[in-house]
Amino acid sequence: NNEDVPIIKSKQASVGILYNKLNWFINIEGFYKIVEGITTSNQGFQNQFQFTRSDGKYTAKGLEFVLNKKTKSFSFWGSYLLMKNDYNFSSLLPSNFSSNLDIRHTATLASTYKHNNLKLALGINWHSGKPYTLPLAGEEIILENNLQTIQYNTPNKERLPDYFRTNLSAEYLWNLSEKIDAKFNFAILNVFNTKNTLNI
Repeated sequence: NNEDVPIIKSKQASVGILYNKLNWFINIEGFYKIVEGITTSNQGFQNQFQFTRSDGKYTAKGLEFVLNKKTKSFSFWGSYLLMKNDYNFSSLLPSNFSSNLDIRHTATLASTYKHNNLKLALGINWHSGKPYTLPLAGEEIILENNLQTIQYNTPNKERLPDYFRTNLSAEYLWNLSEKIDAKFNFAILNVFNTKNTLNI
């Protein structure tokens, strides 16, 4: 209603370079985005702002690189995203801090190979850890109005460990007749059995 719940408005500017020739595709793009009208209640805070009501904005700026190469039987693509995503809530202290979605580095590599009726695919995903907030060391619990309360450190100051996952899949197609096909699919998720911390 744009009174106690604001209307979210966003603006974005971007500039890039694109190359697409001889089965090569390369794209480099920089961007800057401002989103106004967000509230603390819809950001999923799990820290000192979890029960606080405040309006604010976030800014996201970054650079994205995409590379793709195709041949008759092989396709490869990779991407890298560098991004900085920050909150600004004027009524909070501190008013500026990293967004819950401030994942600075993201990289993906993927390739597919096809030979006759066989298809193979490999995908690798990596990103740096997302931010979270720790209680204040040594003074984690304080009494407020005779109630035990968690005392938090600077919001979103800490980072989860990096995330890494590799997936592998295969597909084989049998043409049993003109109208009937049989397909066999096989996939291994998280090939290296990497243990990733998703949240804390």
